[in-house]
Amino acid sequence: MRSLSVLLPFLSLSCGGAEGDSSDCTALCGELVTICAYEAFPSLDSCMQGCLYNEERGALIDLQLDCVQVAQCDTFSIVECEHVYGID
Repeated sequence: MRSLSVLLPFLSLSCGGAEGDSSDCTALCGELVTICAYEAFPSLDSCMQGCLYNEERGALIDLQLDCVQVAQCDTFSIVECEHVYGID
C-alpha cells in the first residue's frame, strides 16, 4: 500500500498536462478547425489535446501557427508546417 501512495503524485503529474491551456494552441486549433475545417481534427477539443501533447514535447506551436496561417488552409502546406515545427 505504501508503494501506491508514493506513485500517486507522479501519476497525477503525468496526466495533468493535457488539461492546461495555451493561447498558441487555442489560436492554432481555431485556425485548423474553425477556419480551415482541417479533417485531421473533428473538433476543437481533439485539436487542443493533440496540440498540448505536442507542446509538452517541445513543438514550436507559435511558429507552427504562423506557418499554418501562411499556408492558407492548403492541406499539404499544413502537413509541412507540422513536419518543420512539430515533434517529428
